[in-house]
Amino acid sequence: MPYDLSLPVLELPRLPIRLNLARAEAPEAPEPLPDHERFLEFALVQYQANQFAVAEFYLKRSLILERDNPRALQLLPWAYFFQKRYHKALLAFEKAHAAFPDDPRPVIGLGWCYFSLQEYHHALEKFEQALQRDPESEQARKGIGFVHWMLDHPGQAERWLRKVYSWHQWDRLQADWKRWQPQSPRQPVEVAPLDWKQQSLFTPIVEQPRYPSILFTHPDWKPQPAVDNAWRLYNKEFYEDALKAFRALPEPVNQTLDAQNGLAWSLLKTGHLLEAQDIFRTLKASHSGYPGVIHGIAALNTAFEQKSRFARHYLDLGKHRIAETHIQELKEAYPQWSVPYSMLGWVHLKRGEEQRALEWFNTAMQYNPGSDDAMAGLRQFDHLELAKVFQGDQALNAGDYKRASYLYYEYIRKHASAEALPPLLARAYSGMGFSQYHKRRYDLALFNFRKLSGVPYMEFERNKGLGLTYYALGRYDKAVDHLIVADALRPDQPDLIQKLDWAVLRSWDAETARDYLAAKTRQNPLRPTPYLGLGWVYYKTGRPNLGIEYFLKSIDLDPDIIQTVEFRDMLQAERFGWQVYNELGWKYYHRDEAGKALQLFSLALQRRPRSSEAMKGLGYAYLKLEQYDRAAAMLKQAIKRNPNTHPVRITVAGHEPGTRVDIWTSTRTQLARALYAQGRFRDALRWFLAEYERNPGWTEVHDGLGWTYLKLERLAESRQAFLRSLDLQPVNPHSHEGLKSVKTQMARRKM
Repeated sequence: MPYDLSLPVLELPRLPIRLNLARAEAPEAPEPLPDHERFLEFALVQYQANQFAVAEFYLKRSLILERDNPRALQLLPWAYFFQKRYHKALLAFEKAHAAFPDDPRPVIGLGWCYFSLQEYHHALEKFEQALQRDPESEQARKGIGFVHWMLDHPGQAERWLRKVYSWHQWDRLQADWKRWQPQSPRQPVEVAPLDWKQQSLFTPIVEQPRYPSILFTHPDWKPQPAVDNAWRLYNKEFYEDALKAFRALPEPVNQTLDAQNGLAWSLLKTGHLLEAQDIFRTLKASHSGYPGVIHGIAALNTAFEQKSRFARHYLDLGKHRIAETHIQELKEAYPQWSVPYSMLGWVHLKRGEEQRALEWFNTAMQYNPGSDDAMAGLRQFDHLELAKVFQGDQALNAGDYKRASYLYYEYIRKHASAEALPPLLARAYSGMGFSQYHKRRYDLALFNFRKLSGVPYMEFERNKGLGLTYYALGRYDKAVDHLIVADALRPDQPDLIQKLDWAVLRSWDAETARDYLAAKTRQNPLRPTPYLGLGWVYYKTGRPNLGIEYFLKSIDLDPDIIQTVEFRDMLQAERFGWQVYNELGWKYYHRDEAGKALQLFSLALQRRPRSSEAMKGLGYAYLKLEQYDRAAAMLKQAIKRNPNTHPVRITVAGHEPGTRVDIWTSTRTQLARALYAQGRFRDALRWFLAEYERNPGWTEVHDGLGWTYLKLERLAESRQAFLRSLDLQPVNPHSHEGLKSVKTQMARRKM
């Protein structure tokens, strides 16, 4: 049944949407991507930002819609690999290998998975198979070399690795290897990094700044001889020649990440800092997790500091004339860099020329509004009125809005006659507006925010302030106009997006609000508030079940999102509230906030006294809080109420540094753990065996049996259980510890 437009959304009047008029004059929108391509593109962005779990989720969604998507098939196993979920990565690489039997990359991926699982002979076999498919593959050669190193064949290792790395890279790699101590069981070598910035065997530091191993995992990667040659010149420290080679690359090769990263580093090494800065900033926007870019920006900042080193040195010595000479050279060489202007401000400040110093500091802030040097200089003017602006900022941040208003007013009163707003006066108007907003003097807040019109660098503050003030006044249509602009300037500000989405719901008709919020979920699937808004739309238009699903999706992205007054009121009034409380309880449980989880499961049980899920949640929370009696009582009630409750996957730290292990648990295994902690080992054994009959392939079952048998001094059965647990999950830390304890006990018996 279509929605009746005469019915208001959230019991508020339907207001006209001016955006519809603009749409009629706007150019035709480009054809939207199919869902499977949209999910894939979002997954690629998350993968490049080191968000491998998110990338995995959207790669799976893409493959559901298009089973044979080659890029998704190639990328998914690497997403598993970098999460250290090696068994899943093995299966995914096998599937990719079956789809692309002539491509060596899935085979190399299999090799690295076997390497990570310490099955070195299997790994060697896979690397050699990959080398047969591509005799020039450096990744296959590197894998073979590291396998020989782990097998203590240093001569063979050197022969293969010298084919991959230059002589100075090889020397560095040998030094790193000795520091890693790969044969030490207490400090196992890390194979796959959870974060690309970390050093590992797969991404050794000698590969910086190119990091070819990371580029190799990208589904669109192709070897480019011209790019390889340019990087070869760079690695030989022929930076001018490398720069010429990178500049000479043809399109579209010169637009690839590898080529742009090489160009930026060559520019950096040859002193073209501003050009390098522009490229690194562009790359950071699209490849924020790529270590070549991260280290490049850090090196760039260091280079800038080096450029200003002599000027700072003479400035610190009080030799202002010599310092000024160096600073003028910097200003001429880098006219858009804020630091020379800040340093000139300091020179004039030291000479007592405060007005000239103030002009230079203001110029620096125009080039970089967040310049620390300029801000530090401006704070030196204690006897001038501008000090009140910084004192007002401190009071505003501390929540002392009355004092902040007074300080801003004192500055504005003496400078308000200026025709154009200088940076500090604009800042004072902005601070005054937010102070009045927090004091609920909304008319005064609007007056101050309107003063910022025509100041480009304060556009975000103006629109945010006006939007929040109009929202507080209940003028939601006006609030939307400004909050949308603020959100476009700085997306996803937590204190802004919730107000924006609620303002959309309270001023737009249901259909337009639904379209807007659905578009937001497509633009940024990780933003929680549009799902909350869609839930409200469907809830208010007669589809409460669908609304609940969207609420749960919002909670999944941000459990704190439902702390709004409107949402709490809905939960109190509706019969679905207990489901949401249960879901939220599990979110807090998995975030290791067992106390909050306990409160929410209790609320769910109050609303639904027969809920086995709430009983189970209380049992899990009590167990985590080490309240074993209560945990056992609740878990027994949950089993009695529902013998087949859903299993729960928990995550623990793995045996290998940086690893996380996913373990399936159930009401029975947790009850057994609670009984074990109480010293009731035979009762614990009974419940572990009961779960074994249902799930014999769970590492949690075998680990629990191992510890229980150990306490009952059934050492042979304990050892067998721990070995089976490690066979199912090789990096389970509890089973490693248990197996060591069993071996110690068996050795003592033989003595």
